[in-house]
Amino acid sequence: MNLGNLVSVLTQSEGTFVASLIKESGTDDFNVWIGLRDPKKNRCWHWSSGSLVSYKSWDIGAPSSTNPGYCVSLTSSSGFKRWKDVPCEDKFSFVCKFKN
Repeated sequence: MNLGNLVSVLTQSEGTFVASLIKESGTDDFNVWIGLRDPKKNRCWHWSSGSLVSYKSWDIGAPSSTNPGYCVSLTSSSGFKRWKDVPCEDKFSFVCKFKN
C-alpha cells in the first residue's frame, strides 16, 4: 500500500502553497527534498508519484551540467519556490503528499 510520496509540484500555485508550508514549519534547512528525480541519470526527470513533469521551476543554473545531481530540492534562497539538482545522498528535510 502506497500512502504517500515526496511532494510533486505540478503547478505554480501548488509551488507557492508548498513554499508557504515549508516556511510555516520553521525549518532551518537551506534545502528541502521534493519528489523530482532523474533515476536513469540521463537528465530525464520523473516525479516519485508517477505524475508527468510539465511545470518546471528550476533555479538559475539548474539543472547543472557541470556538477549534476539526480535528486531535487527546493532552495531557501528562492523562498522554497525554485528547484536545484543535488546529490541524492544529501540529508535534508522533506515534504510529503498524501492522497485522500
